[in-house]
Amino acid sequence: MIFNTRLFLTGLTLGTLSATAWSATDGNPDELAQVDAGTLEQVVVTARKREERLLDVPLSLSAVQGRQLEDVGLKSIDRISVLDPSVMYDANGTGQGGTPSIRGSSTRSTGQTETPIGLFQDGIYDSRPASINRQPIDVARVEVLKGPQGTLFGRNTIAGAISITTNDPTEIFEGNVQAEYGGSSTNGDTLWAATGVISGPLTDNLSGRIVVHNAEREGYLEDPVSGFRGGLYQVEVYRAKLMWRGEGFTVKLSGEHSFEDRPRVDCLLYGDGKRWTSNPTMPVSAFTYCGQPNLWEAVRSDFQASSKVGSDSVNLSVDFDTPIGTITSLSGFKSGDWQSHLNTDQAQYEAATSNSSDNHQLFSEELRVVGESGRWSWLGGLYYFQDESKNGGNSITGPYASAYATGQRESIDNNYQRLQSYAVFGQVSLDILQNLTLAVGGRYSNDDKQSRYESFNYTVSTTSSFSVLREGTWESFDPSASLTYHFTPDSMVYVSYGSGYRAGGFNDGATAVASGPAGYYEPEQVDSYEVGVKGRFFDGRLQGSLAAFLTDYTDLLINTSTRDEATNTIFTTQVNAGESQVTGIEMSAEYRIIDPITLTAAVAINEGEIDKFTPKVPGSADYTGFPLPRMSPLSYVVGLEYNSSIGLGNFFGRLSYRYRDTYTNTVNANIDPSTGEPANLWTPAYDVWDLNIGYSWSTWRINAYGRNLANEQYTPSLIASLANRFPVAMPSERRTVGVQVRVSF
Repeated sequence: MIFNTRLFLTGLTLGTLSATAWSATDGNPDELAQVDAGTLEQVVVTARKREERLLDVPLSLSAVQGRQLEDVGLKSIDRISVLDPSVMYDANGTGQGGTPSIRGSSTRSTGQTETPIGLFQDGIYDSRPASINRQPIDVARVEVLKGPQGTLFGRNTIAGAISITTNDPTEIFEGNVQAEYGGSSTNGDTLWAATGVISGPLTDNLSGRIVVHNAEREGYLEDPVSGFRGGLYQVEVYRAKLMWRGEGFTVKLSGEHSFEDRPRVDCLLYGDGKRWTSNPTMPVSAFTYCGQPNLWEAVRSDFQASSKVGSDSVNLSVDFDTPIGTITSLSGFKSGDWQSHLNTDQAQYEAATSNSSDNHQLFSEELRVVGESGRWSWLGGLYYFQDESKNGGNSITGPYASAYATGQRESIDNNYQRLQSYAVFGQVSLDILQNLTLAVGGRYSNDDKQSRYESFNYTVSTTSSFSVLREGTWESFDPSASLTYHFTPDSMVYVSYGSGYRAGGFNDGATAVASGPAGYYEPEQVDSYEVGVKGRFFDGRLQGSLAAFLTDYTDLLINTSTRDEATNTIFTTQVNAGESQVTGIEMSAEYRIIDPITLTAAVAINEGEIDKFTPKVPGSADYTGFPLPRMSPLSYVVGLEYNSSIGLGNFFGRLSYRYRDTYTNTVNANIDPSTGEPANLWTPAYDVWDLNIGYSWSTWRINAYGRNLANEQYTPSLIASLANRFPVAMPSERRTVGVQVRVSF
C-alpha cells in the first residue's frame, strides 16, 4: 500500500507545489488579515517578537491557530507532523517525554540533557521536554520555526523552536464545555476527556480566564497473558490567567498545574535485521516481545512500567509603551518532577528494573524593547536563565541476575546540577528601498554549569562508591542576517543566514568516572544558509512558500549506544561527532480549489550524515559516514479540507495522508552480525491516514475523528535494550476513533 499511495501522492504534491506554505486560521479578526470570500485567510505570527504576517517573515515557518487545532485533530504536540513533515515529536520509549526533531537534528532527552529545539509556552523557555504538557489545551496558536534561532530565541535553538501561545482572558463573558469519548479495537481500550473554559471581565480593567482539563485512556497495547497495558495515560491540566489593561500598558499573570501518568509495556522487536548486537545473553524465550505479526500484542510481560510527570509554573509579562518602543518584561518560574519505573531487562521474570527521577526548578527573565521609526525598526534585550536540578535513580538486578556478568546488585546514581545563563541580544532592520529590507542581529551568551555526580554500587559481597565534581563555562556570539525583496505586497524572496549554539555539558554514569574527555562534551555550533520564496497568487486562492537550506554543524552532539561486553552494560552518552552538513528543501502549499474545498500539501527533503568524526576519547569508534539520527530523507503530508454552510450551521472535514521514509534512531557503534553493518535501530517507512469531520451550529459543535485509519503498524522510536540485543519499541497508536461535543456560552 505504501508504494502505490506514495507514488500517486508524490506526483500530486509536487504538481501543486509551484509556490508553497501552509497556514491555518481560526477566523479571529484581531489576528488575521481580512480577505474576500473564496480566498485564503492569512496568519499573523510573532516569530520575530512582533506581530506580522507569516508571509512576511524571512524564514521557514509554519503556524496553526485556535480552531484549526481541532479541525485537523491535533490532539497532542506529538502529532505536529500531521501538518509539518519536517518536524518529528514522538515518544522516545524511555518515559521521559517526547524527542523533538527538526530537519534531522535531535537529541534523546535523558534527564538533564538539553535538546537542540527550544520549547516555549507563552514566551517562556522550558529546558525539559518531559515536563511540557503535550496536549494543547485552550491554545491560541502553535508556531514552528525551522533552522537556527539563536539571535532572538537564544540557547538550545540550533535546529529551531516550537512556540505555544495560550488564549488570553477576554473583555466579554464567554466560555465552553467539551466532552470526548473514543477508543481503539484493543479489548477494553477506551478514552475520554472533559474540558471547561470560562473567561470574562472581573472589573473595568481586569479580566480572568480559567481552564480545567482531564483525560484518560485505557491503553491500545495489550499483553494478553498478564493483562498489562501500554499506550494509556491520565492527564490533568489546571490553568488560571489574569490580564490587566491600563493606559499604555498590559500585565498578564498566569499559573498552571499539569500532571501526566503514562504507564507502559515495553516490548522487543525480534527477527532478522532487528538485532543490534551479537547473540542475546538470555534465551530468546525469556523475553517480552512485540506481537508477531501484531505489534500491539506484547506477550509474556511481568512488569507494568510507569512514567509520571508533574509541574507547576507561574508566568508574569508586562508590556508598556514608551517613546523608544514597547518594553516587555517576561518572567517565568517552573517546578517540575518526573518519575519513571522501567523494566530494563524486558524479561518475563525479575532480572533488572530501574527507577529514575528528575526534579528541577527553572527561572527565567527577559527584558526587551521593540520599536520602529520611519525606515528603521529595532529589537534589543537582556536575558537570564537558571536551572537547578537533581537527576538520578537506582537500578536493581533481581534473583535471575545470573544472566548478567555483574550478578545480583543494586546501583544508586544522583546528579546535582546548577546552570546559570546570561545573554544580550539585538536586531536592527532597515528598509533600503521601498521593497528591499535588510535585517542584522546577534546574541552573546554565557553559560556556567556545575555538577556533582554520585554513584553507589552494592552487590552480595561488595560495596563501592565514587563522587565527581565538574564545572564548565561556555560562551558564544551568534549573528544572523536576512535580505528580503517584495515583488508585490503579497509575494517576496529572501536570503538569510542564522547561527546557533548549544552549551557543553557532562555525561552521567560510568563515563563520569573519567577525568578526561569521556566525562564531558563540548558546545555544538551551527551555521545555516537559506533562500526562499513566499507569496499569494491567483487572487489569494493559492499561498505558499519554498525554501532551500544548507546547515553546517561543528562538534555536532549525538547520542550513542554502546555495549561494554565485559560488564554487559549499555552506555548511552552524548558525543561530539565532529562535522556534519545537512541540505534540504521544504515546500508547502494551500490551494482553494473551489469555495468549500481546499487542498494542502507539505514536503520535506533532507540529506546529511556525519562527514568527519574527530574523537575526543582515544580509541573511540569512528562514526564517519553514519546517518544522522531521526532524519528522514523524504516526508510529506497531503490534506483535503471541506468547509461549507449547510442548513443552520457549518460542515467541516479534513482527510489527510502522511508519509515518512526510513530513518535511524541512534548512532550505534555495535555491529549487526546478520549484516556485518552498524546496527542503527532503523524505523522502516510508514504512512498514516487521518480523518476529522464535524458540524457546528448556534453555540454547539460536534465532530468525529479517526486516527491511523488503515491501522498501520510502525515503531516511531527505538532504543537499545540493557539485557537483550534487540531494540526496545513502543509501537504506534493503532486505529483510534472518537467523538467530541462542545457547547459555548
